[in-house]
Amino acid sequence: MPRQLRIEYQGAIYHVMNRGDRREPIFGDDEDRNVLLTTLAETCAKTDWQVHAYCLMPNHFHLVIETPRPNLVAGMKWFLGTYCSASRKSLKREGDSLTLAWEAEGRSPRGA
Repeated sequence: MPRQLRIEYQGAIYHVMNRGDRREPIFGDDEDRNVLLTTLAETCAKTDWQVHAYCLMPNHFHLVIETPRPNLVAGMKWFLGTYCSASRKSLKREGDSLTLAWEAEGRSPRGA
């Protein structure tokens, strides 16, 4: 069964989580963490997202982001694609280091 379409809201706040493929580490060292945070900053500049909180763990990360425009899906596609391309080199892996099937729970600004 296909997953349900993601509902995006203008001004929504989302808890987004992504983990390493097969639960493997997504960071080789602090430089990889810096690359992810730099890529996140670039994503925010492109999408106008506001990051309220983040947590980087060895094999996954959590973000709490606000999307002034309903662009979570497009922004996550760019963010993960860009980071996967960069991290593949440092982790010396073939394919993507993150699962592209990320999870998000959101709340509309009106509490819907």
